[in-house]
Formats: sequence, structure tokens, C-alpha cells
Amino acid sequence: MSIPAWKEIGIPEGYGPDRLLYNPPSESVIIELRSIGNEFSPNRTYIRKTEAPKYEPIKSFEPMVSCESVVTSSGRPVLFYLSCGFSKRENTYEGDWLGLYSFDILNQTESEIVGKDSLLLPPPYDGGWVSTLVSASENASALILVVCALVEDDSSRVHMGCYHLASMNLETRQLSLISQLKGAFF
Repeated sequence: MSIPAWKEIGIPEGYGPDRLLYNPPSESVIIELRSIGNEFSPNRTYIRKTEAPKYEPIKSFEPMVSCESVVTSSGRPVLFYLSCGFSKRENTYEGDWLGLYSFDILNQTESEIVGKDSLLLPPPYDGGWVSTLVSASENASALILVVCALVEDDSSRVHMGCYHLASMNLETRQLSLISQLKGAFF
């Protein structure tokens, strides 16, 4: 038996596997893809039923918008991911966090959980973004994640705050800081 080429199993040219997840309720294999070529390409997420021959993208993304830091629930047919928009500046690409999303695997529908302007951090923080998803609860009611929290000073100049491990109640969108991640960047 020969190993099929990536193209034959639905993995697009210029990409390779980065993370593999499994969602038991939907019997789906989820693969996060990362650019492996010389040119930058945003991360993508593909999915397939365990017996299906090919992976399919979870949705169609704009060319410079990523789908990354994917986690799934072991008890519900849902996955969660972060989205970031990229733009080229000189010889590098800069990312801008767009939001945290859920994807219903059975219905193939996406929902925004929080966007770049709707993430509410507890005081003294004025804003920030979600940098990494760590895990989802079994019933998909909460996420453990890493947030970068920002504080604005009196002169309205934003100063980098710090990274925190946090939990988010997905019903209320309430964010609770668990621990500051000292000396760690995600």
C-alpha cells in the first residue's frame, strides 16, 4: 500500500500539517495547516470524517486571513479557532487579531464569540487580544486561553501589559484571569 500524496488527500500546495485534533462526537479529524514554502501564507484548518478520503477546508477564508490555534471539545461537535489578518510591510508580514470563533462541525456554520473590539478584560486592563487557545471544556461551555492584556496610560499611549492564562465562559463571554504568565510570550 502506498502513501497518497498530500494533494490527493486534499492538502493544498505550499502547506503541511502543524496540529492534529480529533472530535469524537462528529467522528472528525481536524488538521491545522502551516505554510511550508518560501512565501508566507496564513494558517488554514481542514477537516474530514474518519472514513472520508479527503480533507476539506472548514470554510473559505480571504487570502491573507488565518485560521489558527484550533481546539475542540471532546463532548460536542464543535471547534474553536482564532483568526488574524495579515498585511505585508516592507520585508515582513504583520498580523492583526480579528477574533475568536466557533465552528459547528455538523451544521458547517461559524459564529463569532468575541471580536477585536468586543473582548472585555477585567480592570486594570483596557483591552487586548487572545493570542492562543489552550483547551475547550468537554461540554464546550468554556475555553482556557492566553490573553495579552493592555493598559492605557494618562497620555493615551498604549503600553504592553502582560500575558495571562485565562478562562472564558462562552455563554456570558466573561473572561477570568487565572495566572500571569511571567517571562512567557505566546
